[in-house]
Amino acid sequence: MKPEEKTEQARRRKKPAAAPSGVKRRRPQTAKRTAIREKTAETRKRTATRSRNRRTEERRRKTTENASAVQREPIPEVVYMPPKQFNRNRFVLHLITLVAVVLALTFVFSIFFKVKTVTVSGAVKYDAWTIREASGIKEGEGLLSFGNAKAAGRIRTLLPYVKEVQIGIKLPDTVKIEIVESSVAYSIAAADGTWWLISAEGKVLEQTTEILADSVTKVEGVTLAVPVGTYASAHEEKGQNAFGDEIAEIDSAGDKLAAMKQILQELEMNGVMGTVTTVDVTHLTDIRLWFGEKYRIDLGDKNQIPHKIDRMQAVFEQEEFLEAGIIDVSFTDEERPKTVIFKPFKE
Repeated sequence: MKPEEKTEQARRRKKPAAAPSGVKRRRPQTAKRTAIREKTAETRKRTATRSRNRRTEERRRKTTENASAVQREPIPEVVYMPPKQFNRNRFVLHLITLVAVVLALTFVFSIFFKVKTVTVSGAVKYDAWTIREASGIKEGEGLLSFGNAKAAGRIRTLLPYVKEVQIGIKLPDTVKIEIVESSVAYSIAAADGTWWLISAEGKVLEQTTEILADSVTKVEGVTLAVPVGTYASAHEEKGQNAFGDEIAEIDSAGDKLAAMKQILQELEMNGVMGTVTTVDVTHLTDIRLWFGEKYRIDLGDKNQIPHKIDRMQAVFEQEEFLEAGIIDVSFTDEERPKTVIFKPFKE
């Protein structure tokens, strides 16, 4: 082989093959390029570290300057101000001014605002003239001087059927009286044998006859002391033991009267007042209500009276009991403690 051919062959072996079309040719790694890249990375790292340290130092410097500024802020001066002395003359002047204003207003009302008209609303049992006379309010009286509380108290005392009273004024010359009366009365016997009408709150309304007492709901098992006040007080009855000695009843008359008032108020709240003919509180462990001779309601003891009355009313609303019998809402049946029990009288 000729020398020229050998040289050409060697040159071809050293020349790398051409890269395919579309592919970027990478130059082979050399120790020099590697060293340059490592040096560049190290330089960047040192630069980032210096920048970070510079920022940290700048923040520390600003924090120190702010702290120094706070510390250098001057302390406010404390100035002692002595308390103001009490000015007696000024106080007396203000007091005199206030009293003068009140007296002037009172004088104006007493001269220019007098009672000329008294209106009454809500009264059924009594007429307007009777209520006005009971209030004690006179025509020509000062509109602010007649006394609302005193007038309302007089009306409630002199007119027993009045349950609530509200008195207001309307300028320039009118007094307005609003009345709420006891709409239902109940009869109860007194210790001296007389019969009286009372309200559900126990307020004695008036004396009545035994015949008229039978026409309203009658209370049995407790009697009144001789009524001398506005509200009823119970008469303590005494029985006899086996030896003939007088002994007090097991249930006090006061407890019976309290149970009676609670029952009557619950009957009114449920809208069945007047339909009950008898409320029997002879034994507070066996309280009974009578609806004529057709139904007897056994309430049991005096506990949970509102719940028992509600359950009784729910039974009547069902309209299922056409025959006479006993409706037991005492909830004392051990097998059915939450059940209303009906027992016909025929059994």
